[in-house]
Amino acid sequence: REASAYCNPAHYAAFSNDFFRELTFAQALEVSIPAIAPEGCLLGWIFDVGIPSTKAATVIIPGEIIPHLNDLLPIIRAMESAYVEGKRSVQMHMRVSGQESVRSYHFSKIRLFISVSNNAPSVSAAHRLVDALSAPSTFTLSTELLSRFMHEKLQHQIRGFTATYSLWNLVCLLDGEWLYDDILNCLSELLYFRLAASTKSESSEVPSFMFLSTRFLEDARSVFRCSGSNAAYSPVLLAFRERVKTSEPSCSFGVIAEDAGHYAAYFCDGAAVFQHGDSLHHPPASDICDVLNWVLADIFPPKTVCTGSIALQPGSGQGSGSCGIAAFNFIECRVNECASEWTPVVSPAFRQKMLIDIITYHFIATDAPGVLNDWVATCVPSDTPSSSVDALSGYVDYNLTCPTELHPIHMFISSSIREQKTLTPWVGNLPTMPNHSTKLLGSPISFTSASMASTSPTHIMMPDVFKRKPLEEITRPRKRLRFDSTPPNSRSLFVKSPDRSPSVILVSPPISSRRQVGNQLYPRSPVKREIRSPSIVSISPPTYRKVERSPSITLTSPPKVFKRAKNDHLPQSKLKFDGDQRPHEVPRNTTSVIAGPVAVGSMFPSIGHACRAIFQQEELNGQQWRRGQRKVDTAGNMSRLVLRCNHYGKYKPRHLDHINPSDHRAGRTVKTDCRAHVNLCRHGSLWRITLVDWKHNHGRYIPVGGTASRPPTQNQSEAVSQLTTSNNVKFSRSQIAEVLKAQSIDHPLEPRQISNLINTARRAARSEVALLGGDVSAIIRNLEEKNRTDPGWRYHVKVDQNSVVVALFWQSPLQVELARRYSDVLINDNSYNKVDSQYPLNTGIIIDGRNRSRNVFYCFHRDENTETFNWVFRCYLGDEEVGDLIKPPEVFISDRHSGLIASVEDTLATTFHAYCLHHLEGNVDDNLRLLLGAEWPNFTRDFWTLY
Repeated sequence: REASAYCNPAHYAAFSNDFFRELTFAQALEVSIPAIAPEGCLLGWIFDVGIPSTKAATVIIPGEIIPHLNDLLPIIRAMESAYVEGKRSVQMHMRVSGQESVRSYHFSKIRLFISVSNNAPSVSAAHRLVDALSAPSTFTLSTELLSRFMHEKLQHQIRGFTATYSLWNLVCLLDGEWLYDDILNCLSELLYFRLAASTKSESSEVPSFMFLSTRFLEDARSVFRCSGSNAAYSPVLLAFRERVKTSEPSCSFGVIAEDAGHYAAYFCDGAAVFQHGDSLHHPPASDICDVLNWVLADIFPPKTVCTGSIALQPGSGQGSGSCGIAAFNFIECRVNECASEWTPVVSPAFRQKMLIDIITYHFIATDAPGVLNDWVATCVPSDTPSSSVDALSGYVDYNLTCPTELHPIHMFISSSIREQKTLTPWVGNLPTMPNHSTKLLGSPISFTSASMASTSPTHIMMPDVFKRKPLEEITRPRKRLRFDSTPPNSRSLFVKSPDRSPSVILVSPPISSRRQVGNQLYPRSPVKREIRSPSIVSISPPTYRKVERSPSITLTSPPKVFKRAKNDHLPQSKLKFDGDQRPHEVPRNTTSVIAGPVAVGSMFPSIGHACRAIFQQEELNGQQWRRGQRKVDTAGNMSRLVLRCNHYGKYKPRHLDHINPSDHRAGRTVKTDCRAHVNLCRHGSLWRITLVDWKHNHGRYIPVGGTASRPPTQNQSEAVSQLTTSNNVKFSRSQIAEVLKAQSIDHPLEPRQISNLINTARRAARSEVALLGGDVSAIIRNLEEKNRTDPGWRYHVKVDQNSVVVALFWQSPLQVELARRYSDVLINDNSYNKVDSQYPLNTGIIIDGRNRSRNVFYCFHRDENTETFNWVFRCYLGDEEVGDLIKPPEVFISDRHSGLIASVEDTLATTFHAYCLHHLEGNVDDNLRLLLGAEWPNFTRDFWTLY
């Protein structure tokens, strides 16, 4: 754990995983990804005990070339072990463009290199997607949807589909990219629900057409290959067979198969053949007849395969790489007579239309109330026979459900009605369709039963919201990048540097490099500028507002971050300062002091400019000044201000009369009755120097090389508060001083000032948690708030007879969705000393379709007995009365805790309980290593060979 904390960069570091996790499409346009060297440029490396602290060793600086990911993998694998051995950095020998270099890097920077390599494709995809969506095209997003898309996070999951994929992955719909299977499944699911909602009748509640997932044939083939035609069906195949029986005799289905990186389509209806479509005109798969006939045995008579009509996909140029688009269209044309057939010439238009439809549906689903399970009803009988197959299914079949009136597909259909074009929108020009609502995406969508009840047909027309002027016709004047119209749910991203890195990056391309996207201006390409230091990256326009600190206990919310002054980027002539604003409260780098000497008659645009000019000039001379007397006019506005040396006035000792003068303490004071001062008077909207006196009666007050002491600014207070209340790292005073110095946040602070800010922040955090009733109450309050804003959050609290919380269980909406989708395997483990109350932290883990482990619930509880574990599993499985169920796992993996074993038998009676190999190995090691002594290596080898 200590090694991981040292090796991982701070969550607010530029180019860290958290940085990319919070990145929006608008912000990605201003991020310049470092260049990545070709593989093999790393000639050698060695671990070192030194702890580097320079910015070149701890953060990624502009213009830096980073090693290739494959060159870094051996270092990453050995890094934590090297930390245990006392190593703290790595020296790397590289040759790039013929030039060799040897540099030492902090372990955390190696992690930053990995993060850049992993996330560079998403940033590149963001640029391409914005270019495609903002370019003139037959199909375009409305201005409002385009603005919302720009403020979506790159790694935000596409909403409304059973498949989970990040938004940036939509880049596969551009040009001649090969289509990702999950994006293809999203298109299939959208077509299925659109047809189901458009053709639903009172006589049949079950849609007659099914568009199967690409994983359907994978599942069928894997089961069929195990035992041939006598094999038992998997649960997904059993449900599919029941679904076919329910919608006979008009049942039809399409499925897209992927083989060696190429897609082909198969369609089945009442005919005696399976129709096959392949854009490369390849023959059907050799086993397709056997597999499909086995799946449909006793339902349909055996069928053969015939080749349908489909355009030939070229090997290069326009339309190449579009086998998935062609296969999708092959099936679509057989269920929608109005759909146009795919050809290589119109392939880009097909891709653009699919991209627009997925993004539009994503936002409609985002605004829709409820979650995916609330929008559908099952259309498979509840008495479906169970399966005896041990094979596990890795996907959820959306064809087993039908849309209810709450499903966002109705709003999508209503907003997708368009006039006929040369390229007919896919499934877009049905003769008639229900007019569920005439309200489009101008404001948050209201899903009411009244608006969804109308089923009167409407003619095809193009709503105004889809008619946009080409970008060439936009005559609005160009302006600097501003996000004043940011949606409520989006927020600007400001990333702070780690405490080891003395630098600041401000990425702000010049006006000439920006282009119009809807109502916003965005850069055409990343532009590098002269910068002061490279460690804080500000990729959103600054806003000036007070940042309210949340309680120190957080669950999944990202930490609050620094905010800069609203006018930080404006030219000097447009800056405005409050008449009574003190110079140290002026946001840093807002403007420079106007040119010219500070003398009688000098004019300043504000009192802030005047004070700063005078203070800076005197600070260079070794003197510290402060504000003195001021006068106000009848309206209460300041009209005159005197600035004085801090030695002004005479020291007046004060002693009690009964104390002997010889016992008086000889105190120290800086007051020497210095008469140096400057008078400032308001002159209209400006401020003018009317009198100056630079004569001091004392020597230099600020040592050579020192700075004047100033009160902490708001920016500094917020920065120290953020670091002090961080949940991930505990910063010392010296580390916080390093961060403030590295980030150049306003003027330097003295150690005592930093200590005061630290103590103030800690008191405020403790008070805030105490007001919420303590740590546990604060967590529960946080969960209640999350559940109010998003009903997908689940949490349960268990108390004892004294009303003391003994267990707390919670799941995020994403975890619930993952648990429902990948419910076949559940891994459970308890980690100790993970919470302040020393309760074990119980974690549930599933394996997704890509063999990645994903946490699906958390629970900390006081006791580890059968009763407590029963409570945890009941919370996980949900409540049938409220329709909040999660399917029990088919396999449960854990250690051999007696209470856990008994609980699985009670609550997961049909689940196979397997024991974790890691824990078994640990038991063998603990119990036998000392007894066997020198024979332990031989025993270990023989034991695992036998096992």
